[in-house]
Amino acid sequence: MQLADIISAITKVGGNPHAIAKITGISIINVIKSINILKYKYHLALFTGLLAENLQLQKILLLCKNSKIKLSTSKKLFFPLVNLFRADLEEDKFMLVIYTNKDALNSIQTAVKKLRDENIVECEIFEISETKRYYRDISCFNFDQNKWTCDRLLQFNKRGKIVKPDEEDINLIVKLQANPYIPYYLSPHYSHIKHVLQGFLYTLGINDTILDIIADKEVIFHPNTLWSAKIGNKYLMEIHINSKELDKIVQKIKDHCSEIFIVPETPSYAEGYSIPYEIFKEKKWEFPKIVLE
Repeated sequence: MQLADIISAITKVGGNPHAIAKITGISIINVIKSINILKYKYHLALFTGLLAENLQLQKILLLCKNSKIKLSTSKKLFFPLVNLFRADLEEDKFMLVIYTNKDALNSIQTAVKKLRDENIVECEIFEISETKRYYRDISCFNFDQNKWTCDRLLQFNKRGKIVKPDEEDINLIVKLQANPYIPYYLSPHYSHIKHVLQGFLYTLGINDTILDIIADKEVIFHPNTLWSAKIGNKYLMEIHINSKELDKIVQKIKDHCSEIFIVPETPSYAEGYSIPYEIFKEKKWEFPKIVLE
């Protein structure tokens, strides 16, 4: 029961032992021991859920096919505006989630057209209008047997509100994205950013493969779905799985999806990036004009 309580607390406050001890009443020593058990026996992975829209950051999806460029180059195409990079193991395709605004979008569209005209890569742009994040109900996990006994999935519902951050607020967010175990709540800037933090996502077990799927309907195909995003009139969903499940899951979902990305969970194929702190200057986002050499 204590491990389940720790996980429940983690979804609310992150992985910092002192924050967990404070809301659970469990001693700090036992919290630290429990976190180590969760990490090394149950392979806990933890991610910070951020409401980027509350920082007035919009996102788009670039879905790119028939790529003739190296993966190491494709992930840097629109850096530092990239939020997420995923590349398919079997086909020459990749996807980028990119932070943008109206002016930046115009230059991205121009760059995408140039890439297509020069027969380098064909990319389609989708506006991301809504993102939902999920986590598994820890009461469904049997720690003695080290397995899930039910598929119940819960959604983070916090919406927060728009904030006007300064440079130190942005720095704190970036640190928390990089390490969800830091004592962020001790910072005087926590009160400024709390409306940006939606919660903390987690997975248990050895998950070495990511499935990114696009479908006409928002259907949760697997309980290890971490998030879904509305892209135009379709939905993008991300599932973290063990590669031993891959064939079974693909067979289950392939008739319901227009796109399936099979992504090894390695830096070459899957990267996540912080908010673009490089372009935050004098308390506002200054998006650069995208120029491809």
